[in-house]
Amino acid sequence: MAILKKGITGFDKPKEINEHSIVEIENLIKNINYPFVKTGEIKKPSESSNYFRISLLNQIENNRFDIILNIYYWIIASVKTESNWMNLEFLEFDAQLKNQILNFNTEIQVLDINVLNEKASRIEKENLGKTEIEQIEYWDSKTYGEIIFNGYD
Repeated sequence: MAILKKGITGFDKPKEINEHSIVEIENLIKNINYPFVKTGEIKKPSESSNYFRISLLNQIENNRFDIILNIYYWIIASVKTESNWMNLEFLEFDAQLKNQILNFNTEIQVLDINVLNEKASRIEKENLGKTEIEQIEYWDSKTYGEIIFNGYD
């Protein structure tokens, strides 16, 4: 299955692909249950990021982390809460949380840390638009995580 799809960076988006609505994101969050709880507002994508960001707390482990969701595709990852928008530190996705999310929507692609940190293949980059390739080269993005969840502006 190809991970990189045209428009995933936020540039060169096909007309038939729409941005996720805040209602869709809220519905996703409503289906996340104990031991996980949302600890802040949903951070929407900005001119400098192409993903939603939601802070969570695992109440059993007293562990805070964020999940990020691509603005156009149902692709999700877990990052350290302290990591900033230009230097995301990816985490292994919690198995229990992954099950809750996939029970809500089986089309969501939960990426694990190995995939996120893997160098993106040249063949997959060919799926992207011209502006996307230019942005990847300009920002020197190498991994799937850096391309799918980026801070291009």
